[in-house]
Amino acid sequence: MGKFELKIGRLDIDPRRLEFTGSDPYDAVHKFIVEHADAAMLLFACADASRHWEVRNHFGKRDDDLVAGGSLYTRDEKLILADYSGDYGALPPEEAQVLAELTLQHLAENFGLNLKKASGIPSNRGSVNPMWSK
Repeated sequence: MGKFELKIGRLDIDPRRLEFTGSDPYDAVHKFIVEHADAAMLLFACADASRHWEVRNHFGKRDDDLVAGGSLYTRDEKLILADYSGDYGALPPEEAQVLAELTLQHLAENFGLNLKKASGIPSNRGSVNPMWSK
């Protein structure tokens, strides 16, 4: 890590619908994307997007600036960032964990959610976007 500052861009979420009990994170209500902006990586998430390009459109982002995507949900009082985007790739494990912890803090401060733990789960299906190794 170290090359990029990791930050929350914007979360347009529905806290009442963050809980996910299914087996495939792809089916979670909330999807996220990560934008490369100068020396920062910004996480954006929204509800009711079935594909990551819909999250991109929701926030008016450009494909060329996007470096990862996945699903955002809670389970057993834990916030989870998981999975990958077929369009933008997956987060590296360390960055996934840091962004999960930042998201947990943001949800507590802005939505009053008191979750116990955050977990960035590396994708076992999608590959990490090559931008992260530059």
